[in-house]
Amino acid sequence: MNRGDSFKKQHTTEGARNSRLAHQVELRRRGTLERMNKMRNIGGSDAPESQSSTDSLPMSTIPDRSAIPALLSKLASQVPEEVLQATKDFRRLLSQTNPPIQEVVDVGAVHTFVQFLHRNDMPQLQFEAAWALTNVASGTQEHTMKVVEAHAVPVFVQLMASPHDNVREQAVWALGNIAGDSAYCRDEVLKCNSVLPLLEVIKASADNTSILRNATWTLTNFCRGKPAPDFSWLVHAVPVLGTLLTYSDEEVLADVCWALSYLSDASEDRINAILQSVNAQGLVAFMS
Repeated sequence: MNRGDSFKKQHTTEGARNSRLAHQVELRRRGTLERMNKMRNIGGSDAPESQSSTDSLPMSTIPDRSAIPALLSKLASQVPEEVLQATKDFRRLLSQTNPPIQEVVDVGAVHTFVQFLHRNDMPQLQFEAAWALTNVASGTQEHTMKVVEAHAVPVFVQLMASPHDNVREQAVWALGNIAGDSAYCRDEVLKCNSVLPLLEVIKASADNTSILRNATWTLTNFCRGKPAPDFSWLVHAVPVLGTLLTYSDEEVLADVCWALSYLSDASEDRINAILQSVNAQGLVAFMS
């Protein structure tokens, strides 16, 4: 069962409308995963600077499940290059079809990856560890909870202020995956004061479509779910969503409209707050 399925089951009693919403959420989640994997060209030659040439190796050279114990021991190595390579190999295992998420969780690697998130002296290690954790959080609800219970969320929130684009974007993606898992996980993310740092990422990413799309998708996941999130956590997001309505990127605009839809699907007070911050005529014009 994937995260989308678990969310749909959670809301089957809400009626056909929420089933359609959940289906759209899952489609957008898959689109985000496909876009990010395409951008990084897993197994290809266009990997970002933070990835070494090992990502262009044939799939036959990528470790399989049987290598997990050996990789785990290398995570404890005193040689930084060995630690980085082992983390990268774990990430590549978790990026495959039918990834061994449960096996990785069972050996305790999640807590080690969270420790690596603190390594500001090794941003490449932070990136690989964050990507591995993102893939773990893409599994079942139980897998996502393992990431939450390992106290990864507050560290991801801190990493949204990283000076390194790839680390910052990966932290945003991880928080979006976690928040999109369930209302409980969403609230755990919101409780860590994640909204304002995410809004700063959005404001600073006007010229970076990839990060902007990813951050907007994550903000949408902050807004969705039943019961609805406490509006006080998201009140500062409404003016930013209004500003994003002026962008021409279709993916950004679609996620902005979904976020506004989720936020307004509660009380009249919320609707009035949104109308005070968002150009309603512009929204209607866009939807028409």
